[in-house]
Amino acid sequence: MKNRIKIFMLIIFVVPITALISLSFFTGGSLANQFKAELHVGYGEYLLKYGQITNAIAQYTIAIKLDPKLSTAYGARATLYGETQQFDLAIQDCTTILSYSPVDPSAFALRAYDYLMQKQYDAALRDSSAAISLAPAMSLPNYVRGLVYFTENDFAQAIPDESRAIILDPRISAAYFIRGRCYESQNLYDNAVADLTKAIDINTNYNEAYYYRGVAYKALSLKSKAVADFQKFISLSQDQGLMQSAKDYINELSTQY
Repeated sequence: MKNRIKIFMLIIFVVPITALISLSFFTGGSLANQFKAELHVGYGEYLLKYGQITNAIAQYTIAIKLDPKLSTAYGARATLYGETQQFDLAIQDCTTILSYSPVDPSAFALRAYDYLMQKQYDAALRDSSAAISLAPAMSLPNYVRGLVYFTENDFAQAIPDESRAIILDPRISAAYFIRGRCYESQNLYDNAVADLTKAIDINTNYNEAYYYRGVAYKALSLKSKAVADFQKFISLSQDQGLMQSAKDYINELSTQY
């Protein structure tokens, strides 16, 4: 791994050096900095393939210092800030992108998700709606807006948004999960089982999908399937509250004939 990184560094920083000197001479350094910034973004993407998130963020930060208007660097860094739950920083990067490009749907969509994680629901609704308006074929803002509606118990509006997200991206397991939860909250247990099963088919380790499908199976009096799902959830989860709930359900079902 270290040798690969050294080779990559050699390709990025040694090979182009003559070109960079020439660019600096003729442009006062502006184009050279832009070129170097793009190289740092590329190196960040390379590091990310090996799970080096912190180092990737550092590369994107260097790129931004070299070219303060490089939206790809802000977007990549915002995504990683979100993945590492640094939502305030992610929001700042998305806001910077929008200051340069006010109609960037990806920035609105990313910021909507970060606002949602910060429980700023009005802002999340505003940004996700803006992203949908700008890019109707983008699945993320539909999913995020549906999730906001679900969080606010507005299932009637959540279901259409998650359905659109699924149509746009049939592999988004979280959209099936949220729509399944909506159906379950409306006592539509067969629909809930279908969606939660689809979420599990896409992501076999989707622990909460097992739990809530178990709840739906229990409501449908499918005891053995409910117990199997609760047991699977317990084997995957670290959520002590839901694990205890699953154990209680298993004990309850075990006493039934």
